[in-house]
Formats: sequence, structure tokens, C-alpha cells
Amino acid sequence: MPLIELKNISKIYGSGDDLVTAVKNISLNVERGEFTAISGTSGSGKSTLMNIIGCLDIQTSGKYSLCGKDTSTLSEKELAEIRNRDIGFIFQNFNLIPSLTALENVELPLIYRGIPKNIRRQLAVHALENVSLGSRADHLPAKLSGGQQQRVAIARAIAAAPPMILADEPTGNLDRKNGSDVMKILYDLNSQGKTVIMITHDENIAAHASRTIRISDGQIVSDVNNYVP
Repeated sequence: MPLIELKNISKIYGSGDDLVTAVKNISLNVERGEFTAISGTSGSGKSTLMNIIGCLDIQTSGKYSLCGKDTSTLSEKELAEIRNRDIGFIFQNFNLIPSLTALENVELPLIYRGIPKNIRRQLAVHALENVSLGSRADHLPAKLSGGQQQRVAIARAIAAAPPMILADEPTGNLDRKNGSDVMKILYDLNSQGKTVIMITHDENIAAHASRTIRISDGQIVSDVNNYVP
């Protein structure tokens, strides 16, 4: 059974004469353990597709099954539980809370999961160590470089060991070296068995995934397997 199964998914925004179809009749499967890039230019529909896959948005038509469950039958509470338990989100703009230290930012989703303080502290410290930021645990985001902030965001995404990582333009605000460091972390997570789905406009970054799905005008225009040395 695929981890992700999309059948004839469409997403329409607006009403009347202002209708915009962001995603048009997309069907695809993603297996457990894949490293898949979804690429396309701005406005292609790739971010809308990611929001549907991440249970942040609901399709207008079609069926989306995650781990064999039809997401359209789930309540908002159940969708929130899936987002918190099964998916680690990484965003281009990091989305760290400025007033919290790196450690506190990583701990935050663990609080929502109801994990006891002593255990979540251990998980957060371990996650920061996994991205080589154990020594920066007590630093506020403003005291960290862009690359370090993105690594804190990755630590936050992986602290609870979700089976799937959704990364939205994870290298978009980084220079080449820091972008390369982030990609290495994503490779390592995938090698550990995590399913990684990455949204990017950068064809060169997309080519480093084991599979690249290209989106244009809300439709899949190519779906290829890449050779990853």
C-alpha cells in the first residue's frame, strides 16, 4: 500500500467568474522511503499540492489517501493529529518563534503532542545534536545564521520521529554551502527510512532527489526517477 495516494485531485479557489484552478486532476503515488522532489515555477501549483499532501488544505475534488486512510473522511481534529504525529514540516522562512531559544523551538510541537517535559527535552536535545547544533541550544533565532535557523527548523521537524518530512523550498533562503548542508541532512534522513517530499523551484536541487515530479499549470508534466550516486 502506498504511503500517499492521490486520485484525480483538483483544487479550485474563488467563485463565479474569479475561479482559479490551482491543481488539475492530479494522480500519483508515493511509496514509503522515497525521496521525491516536486518542482515547478511560481504559480505552477506545487505549493497547493504540498498543502494537500500535508493535510493543511483539502482538495475540491478527488481522493487523497494517507497510510490507507481517506483524508476527506477525517475531522479537523484528526487531520491536526496527523500533521502533528506523522509529518515533519520544514519551511523556506524557517517559521521559528523569535522569543524562544533553539531548544524551545524544537520542543514546541512535542508540547502539543503531550510529551512529558523531561522526555521532550531529551528528544529536542538529540534532534539538535543530529543537525550539529547542540552547542547552540540556548541561542535565540536572531543570534543564529540563516543556515543554522534552517537546521533548527529541521530539528523541530524530526524531533518526534515522524515517518514523513515535507520540505517547502528548504534551501530557498540559503547560500550554496548552507543549502548543500541542508540537502545532506535530508539525504541522511531518507537513508534512515524517512519519506522525504521536497518542494522546489530549483531544477538543480530537484535533480538530487531520487524522483522528480514536475508541475506546470496545476498538472504533472513529467515524473522521472533520478540517479543518485
